[in-house]
Amino acid sequence: MVLWIFGALFCGNFLLISLFATENVYDEYKFVEITARHKRDLQLLSQLYTEDNVDFVRKARSIGQKAVIFANPSDFSIISQKLQNAGANFESKDVSFDTNDREKRSIATAPLQYQQKTMKTGTMSNYTLDEYHDLSEQMAFIESIAQRNPSFVKMGTMGKSFQGKSIQYLKIGYPINQTKPIFFIDAGIHAREWIAPAVALWITNELTNSTKYASLLRQIDIIIAPNLNPDGYTHTRKGYRMWRKNLTPQPNQCFGVDLNRNFPFYYGFSGTESNSCSEIYKGPKAASEPETQALKNFLDNNKQQIKAYITLHSYGQNWVYPWGYAVKTYPPDVQDLIDLGNAAQKAIAQVRGTQYSVENSADGMYPAAGASDDYAKSLGIKYVYTVELAPSEDDLRYDFNLPANQILSTSTEKSRGISLQGFIAFALVAILILVNTGFQIADHVYLRDNLKKSDSPSNPSTQPNNLETPTTGFNGLPNVTSAPPTTCQPPPLPKCENTCEFYLCESIPDGMNLDKPNNSTTQCWLKLLDLAKNNVKIGSYYWTLLKEDDKDLPANFSDPNNSAQDGKDVYDGIIATAKRNIQVQIAQNLDLSLSSTMTYEATDMEKLSSNIKVRSLDFSKLLGAGFLLFKNLIIFGIIHTKSWSIDSTHFYVGSANFDWRSLRQVKELGILGVNCPCIAQDVEKILDTYWDLGLPDAKVPTTWPESRWVPARHGNPYTVPQPQTDLDVYISSAPPDFNACGRENDIDAMVKVIDESTSFVHLAVMDYIPATLYLKSNYYYSALDDAIRRAAFRGVKVKFMMSKWSHTSFQFFGYLHSMASLNGSLPCTWAVQYTTCKPGTQGEIEVRIFEIPPDGDITDKVYARVQHNKYFVTESTLYIGTSNWSADYWLNTAGIGVIVRADNAQETAKIVRQTQDVFMRDWDSEYATDISHYDNRGNRIDPTATL
Repeated sequence: MVLWIFGALFCGNFLLISLFATENVYDEYKFVEITARHKRDLQLLSQLYTEDNVDFVRKARSIGQKAVIFANPSDFSIISQKLQNAGANFESKDVSFDTNDREKRSIATAPLQYQQKTMKTGTMSNYTLDEYHDLSEQMAFIESIAQRNPSFVKMGTMGKSFQGKSIQYLKIGYPINQTKPIFFIDAGIHAREWIAPAVALWITNELTNSTKYASLLRQIDIIIAPNLNPDGYTHTRKGYRMWRKNLTPQPNQCFGVDLNRNFPFYYGFSGTESNSCSEIYKGPKAASEPETQALKNFLDNNKQQIKAYITLHSYGQNWVYPWGYAVKTYPPDVQDLIDLGNAAQKAIAQVRGTQYSVENSADGMYPAAGASDDYAKSLGIKYVYTVELAPSEDDLRYDFNLPANQILSTSTEKSRGISLQGFIAFALVAILILVNTGFQIADHVYLRDNLKKSDSPSNPSTQPNNLETPTTGFNGLPNVTSAPPTTCQPPPLPKCENTCEFYLCESIPDGMNLDKPNNSTTQCWLKLLDLAKNNVKIGSYYWTLLKEDDKDLPANFSDPNNSAQDGKDVYDGIIATAKRNIQVQIAQNLDLSLSSTMTYEATDMEKLSSNIKVRSLDFSKLLGAGFLLFKNLIIFGIIHTKSWSIDSTHFYVGSANFDWRSLRQVKELGILGVNCPCIAQDVEKILDTYWDLGLPDAKVPTTWPESRWVPARHGNPYTVPQPQTDLDVYISSAPPDFNACGRENDIDAMVKVIDESTSFVHLAVMDYIPATLYLKSNYYYSALDDAIRRAAFRGVKVKFMMSKWSHTSFQFFGYLHSMASLNGSLPCTWAVQYTTCKPGTQGEIEVRIFEIPPDGDITDKVYARVQHNKYFVTESTLYIGTSNWSADYWLNTAGIGVIVRADNAQETAKIVRQTQDVFMRDWDSEYATDISHYDNRGNRIDPTATL
């Protein structure tokens, strides 16, 4: 299925000849069959695939299987010599496709059999479904279906091929002009995979000629595009049976682009080639081909309605789900894809006993970046699959050349599965449904059962405008937004005082064997209260500083080390501060859960002193979006900030919640600024924004008043004088809707800091996923993930550390394995879509998992004993934030980030060095373990064990 390795001159001459030759073009070609007898044979085949660019029509994935290579005359001698040198067991067979006597050839001697009929103009009465047909016959057939059934079938054109052929589709549904959920099927993107268009046409005929689908077609529309590559398919019908690509001419006289490597999602990442003579040539740029553009535009324009997408290919009998751009990389809703794939597998087996495997595209087959299925999934389409049709990989009689007499059996298998998929499309917008196979499918909701202390943002709408897949650049990767908005002029930078002192504030759980060079979070918070003279402003998620206020603890819970004392000290300190006639202003999240006491503690403090005022932010009104989740409860975004501003002079921003556990039983990191009016006033504007939005009838304004505008951002930071070297500092914030003129969006700040790194970037966080995590429908959002990979492509050394506890989602580990798999294997040819790539660079991306052991009754099951940090540090810059790293936090949850770097590029600020030391202490500790010791679901494994 893969590559031809021709010399450039030979490739160009051969392909120019092949486009105009008439017969026997493969007479000197060879099929090379290799039996994988040993592990070294599999390694050799992998090398031929990845390094020598040969065209595999069959791959051996385990010992005992046969691989088949389609070799041109030039390559055959090279390949056979390599196989001989390696002691491989192989044999070669001549390839001869007789295109002039097709109907006379038997299946035994010619697995390429197809029958060609001459049709009468304007009639399709003699169109038979058990034959392979020319493109003109296929298009005439679907046109006749549309003409016969105008009430529920409509023919349309997606676009044109390079040669000007129309890319047609049929829309099938009652009534034809009503907008309904769409189930989309396409076929034929690879020209030589003849069975795919044949099956698509069989499905079309079945849906339009049987009343048993009438009820289904009143609920959904089914759109079928039977041939996405009309130029290439026509070429295969002229005798060039193994042609795969389209027919666009390339600069070096080779022809064609692999359309299924040309889509703008992780374009060129892996499993593609820049050599235009290759069978998997990705094209000169993303979406360069008119055929790609046609499908891309159709999906873009209909992504809200498309609930399921299947692209038909051959061969292998596989039901394949994304992602395909890298191994061990999965969408957040991968279990839903597996469940539905298994249901389809069962349905297919019930028809004729045919077995289809359900597997990930890259893991089960091979990485293939820029494919249509990955692109469709990146748009937020729920159920996306590539279906590799018959024959199976174990059927050695055929490959792409399935006999025409097997079309109907293959189609019957697929129609059974397709019917199931159609019902699922309906289920997504209606109710739980029992499909005709008796398999019940539910639409899963990815939200943890307990929102209180899992640090999970509540859910916004299933389809909010700001949660679509971000706008993509030329390479299909999300663009970061620019700040400030062009419609405002931020105020000028003030001159900052030379009195500012920065401190790290750490919570290290009791019993951990870690040095403690920094102030504790408790010490930092109590210092702020001691410094207060006029007012204390706090932004918070929830409040359980007192252990007795926590109703979720078991009745027999014990705390022998009295670790809850720090929480009581802070609680008492706030009350004492208020009694000193100091105003305490608390903005917190409105707790919508039915049993939690998240907001009660703060409001109880309000009753103890008239100087304490509390407001709770109702995100259901502020963002205007939500959906029914469970127990008749509507869940929305949250305020996830943990920040202080004291007298417009001192500030704190960090990961620690106002929870007794966060002070002695959860690992936290924050930054304290003392005598820093410039920065404190900036933070205060965010806290005042929360305060204003806590009013009962508050609304997020279209334009924020100038009192909320800020001068400092990336590229224009505050300059804070320090004894050794001045510091550049600015504050970022989320969600974007809360940000006034001049404010840097939190995710943009993170990406820009990483993009500026030159030596290393060290990252530590509790949760990480390049997608939305808490939505009913998941959206891919890879801005931070792409920045990390870009850094590696530049030669920057990356260390990434994520927490694991009982509330960690298994979804995180696939992405981390994908990141770790790039370690030491990043040739620049993989990174052509990035702006810079250091030639010869071997990327260094290490990933470790940080686990904290229990402390008696205090375990992670009571929402303790976890690394809760949200920070990263480069050779020059630190970022400390309040949000976990998923799209939900950056786009519709309130959070704050602090960015600090030395003004002099030759110096490293003390606070930055201290942050570097904290990371390396944890990285080298007994609590950090390499990702290779965990499987894709986060289970501990022995990486040395034989699979």
